[in-house]
Amino acid sequence: AGKGKPMMDTIASLHNGLPRDHQPSLSSHDKSISSDGSKWNPHSKANHPTQYQICTQMKVDELFLRWLSLNETQSFIKDLLHLEDRVEFPKTHEQEETEEDRIFDLLNREDRTYLVPEDFLPFMRRIMITHPGLKFLDDTPEFQERYAETVICRIFYHMSKSQKGRITRKEFNASRFGDVLQNLEEESDINNILQYFSYEHFYVIYCKFWELDTDHDLLLDQEDLLRYGNGSLSRLIVDRIFQQPSIFRKGINDGKMGYQDFVWFMLSEEDKTSPTSLEFWFRCVDSDGDGYLSAYELEVLWEEQMSVMKDIANDFVSFDDIYCQLLDMVKPKDPQRITLTDLKKSQHGAIFFNAFVNVQKFLDSEKADDRRFVERDGYGSDWERFASQEYDRTIEAEETNEDAS
Repeated sequence: AGKGKPMMDTIASLHNGLPRDHQPSLSSHDKSISSDGSKWNPHSKANHPTQYQICTQMKVDELFLRWLSLNETQSFIKDLLHLEDRVEFPKTHEQEETEEDRIFDLLNREDRTYLVPEDFLPFMRRIMITHPGLKFLDDTPEFQERYAETVICRIFYHMSKSQKGRITRKEFNASRFGDVLQNLEEESDINNILQYFSYEHFYVIYCKFWELDTDHDLLLDQEDLLRYGNGSLSRLIVDRIFQQPSIFRKGINDGKMGYQDFVWFMLSEEDKTSPTSLEFWFRCVDSDGDGYLSAYELEVLWEEQMSVMKDIANDFVSFDDIYCQLLDMVKPKDPQRITLTDLKKSQHGAIFFNAFVNVQKFLDSEKADDRRFVERDGYGSDWERFASQEYDRTIEAEETNEDAS
């Protein structure tokens, strides 16, 4: 992970000039001292929080920060996973309590029926302070801020079905987040935690954002995003992307894309096999919002893609030909209108959307011998393959630049 030091130094040198509202907000003083001045001992029975304190008095920020007297991430996570041994949690749900239920109750800062991104900040503070795989971030608060935002965004990307910045208890229970925490406890190399926490995955995302954000105000406009993937996105699809409501900048309509929304976009662009990605691109293509993709909506996008294809492959494919080809793959219930359910069932959603979103990726998929199951070379997902290869490319480029200087 420490290989990313050159990029960190570059960003740190510019970060001090950011507006106040963009400065890191995660850093916080340790609050392991009780109100009477004594050191809080998490292993003392006298100091075990009661059910009433957890439910009505202690905000989760304070609860996590009081764990700061522990020395290791492993101890912190073990206490989190086994808190039921010493704390009686309220029965807020009828079904048998699960590990995820207990974690949900700890994270839930305001006794809501759902979690919001801010609920995860105290947890991320603790992980960044103590996990041995993140110690090199101690002197770079700007990277701590972005790393925490990335992890939280990835959690919501995979857990939240509504995609409105909320995770319900049912969604959280289905996530098996306790297993991820157990892995985090046992694994000292943060890059081996491919679900959510990999620093290398974060580094790939943030470096890409930094390259596009030329004025480094932590906001992208359409011209910035048009440069993504060496210009492989059409102007029309970029316009559609910016028309989508922001999940993380609610109520702000300035025609800009913030860092967290970029994370959401990049995860969707680089792995179009996930349900969240399919839903993201379906909304972008469904211009009238009626829940169906018509031939007309697809043809408008295809015509713009043809101008890109001429430059890339010096080729032209009529819409009728590509439409028939895609219908054969997707096999929609109604050939006149394609639904999101049709695309998910077909397992060809990635090829379908690449045809109208990223021609280069569509051409690459056409070369594959088996288009139904693209060979992943041992990677668990398209995202994992992309992140691994892109990280190696980024580090190699940085080392080349260092040698040249």
